[in-house]
Amino acid sequence: MDFIIAEENKTKEELLNIFKNSTLILPSINIGNIGQITMDLLISSLECRLIGYLDSHHILPFIGNDPFLLNQGQICLNLEIFYCEKYNLVLLQQRAAIKKNRNNQFSKCLFNWIEECVFKQIILLASSDASKRLDIQLSGSQQRFIISNCDHSKDISLQLINSGWQQLEKIDEQSFLFIPGSFADFFINQFSNNNKPLIVLICFCFEGDNRMDSIATANKLNLYLNFNNNNNNNNNNKQFYSSSTQKQITINWLNAKGESIKTVSGPVGMSILELAHKNEIDLEGACESSLACSTCHVILDEEFYDKVPEPTDQENDMLDLAFGLTQTSRLGCQLILSEELDGMNLRLPAATRNFAVDGYKPKPH
Repeated sequence: MDFIIAEENKTKEELLNIFKNSTLILPSINIGNIGQITMDLLISSLECRLIGYLDSHHILPFIGNDPFLLNQGQICLNLEIFYCEKYNLVLLQQRAAIKKNRNNQFSKCLFNWIEECVFKQIILLASSDASKRLDIQLSGSQQRFIISNCDHSKDISLQLINSGWQQLEKIDEQSFLFIPGSFADFFINQFSNNNKPLIVLICFCFEGDNRMDSIATANKLNLYLNFNNNNNNNNNNKQFYSSSTQKQITINWLNAKGESIKTVSGPVGMSILELAHKNEIDLEGACESSLACSTCHVILDEEFYDKVPEPTDQENDMLDLAFGLTQTSRLGCQLILSEELDGMNLRLPAATRNFAVDGYKPKPH
């Protein structure tokens, strides 16, 4: 695997020297592409610059325009390396799939390159099929972590737990939950054999629009890496959203009788559920956006209902359980603020129904 430098004034030796004290973040190809979407969110939000490419014949060829629209003359390739000087992060973005029957070869080549660079910390972003979750994983946070066996694994686990992450539950006493399509298992074994720390961050998801899952993963990663730590004494954590623009969208909240409760604003890319929580609107969201309940049920005006994407099958399944379902009902965790929704009225239902928590008893607003 060859390392190709994109910056003319840098040598390979100079970049390798930078890598030794940095954190490497990279994605794996999994269901929902959570890793890749989260990587693009980090790259665009943390003012990263392109410093090089990796050339591997185990990856499908790919070329395109700059996805961040920062440089019209810059091309996009299948394995790109970005650097964030502010937080000393190296981000390896993979934009193409591994060739058929080449997963093992690619994993070994990538592992050897990582070993050569001697990164201080490696974080692998992955995802797992939400339909194969254990019963204990159906509600609550949908982010999990695994750490390779090393001298510092207990300390790192404690830091992640204190940052809101949960350790991935085992299917039985011997094995972790299977992560489909990922080279995480290979990396875990290799780094454990070398007594080096590897953190695998996993998000349960389905195929479909996974912007909110990626935003949640980026924000949870921020709680661990603390991107604002070097900035100033402000304790407010950096928040990530799916759009590069931060235009504010105004939403009018109404109670079940149609009476105004509060008018609030949020940036493009934020979910309706997150907007409600940030502004103390009584919208529960018991399953934390995992599509396992209907407690963030909201009712849209017909004028705006046709402006939002159609609900997925999983959302429709949950809506069937909602109290007071209407023709314009949606789940707030699946609605993303966009410019088309500016000025929208959202009505709360008369009650919510949460089978898992409140025993089939509707909870009045």
